[in-house]
Amino acid sequence: MGSEKESLKPEQYISRLLRDFEAFKKEYPDAASGGYQQHSSTEITFKGRSIISVLLTSNVYAGGAHPMDYEEFINIDPESGKEINVTDLVKNSFEFKQLVESRLREWFDMGPMDRWSDFTLTDQFVMPENMGFTNEGLQLIYNEYEILPYADGPVKLLITKEEIEQLLKKPLT
Repeated sequence: MGSEKESLKPEQYISRLLRDFEAFKKEYPDAASGGYQQHSSTEITFKGRSIISVLLTSNVYAGGAHPMDYEEFINIDPESGKEINVTDLVKNSFEFKQLVESRLREWFDMGPMDRWSDFTLTDQFVMPENMGFTNEGLQLIYNEYEILPYADGPVKLLITKEEIEQLLKKPLT
């Protein structure tokens, strides 16, 4: 994947996957398929008048030591159809960032003076890019390798609906 985020319809994605696999088979006719697999699913996790959150989940095995699991939220304005960045919805981004950092420190059982590099793959706190609403509140996801090795799995945090509503510019409806 490149650094630019691609938007493909499922049919386009499947077509590209099959085309790439056929090209691989032609280039390496003696190679076994290696059990390559991809499983994807989508789930609407929240549906309101001002926002719809969709969770895309995929599990891909393309060779190597293990498959890769990935979850990504897409938040959509139902009126315009445009993607919404959750951080644009909060009143005070500094307060929001402090809350997320506090939750992550709790998750790791870190003290206020503990260094991030002693618990994660990072030297400092990093806000997750992956956030979406559920009926319980705002879920934040750090996928494998974002802050922890694969063996530790993803980190999922929840800010309850009551807590997040206090931080939003307007209520979730």
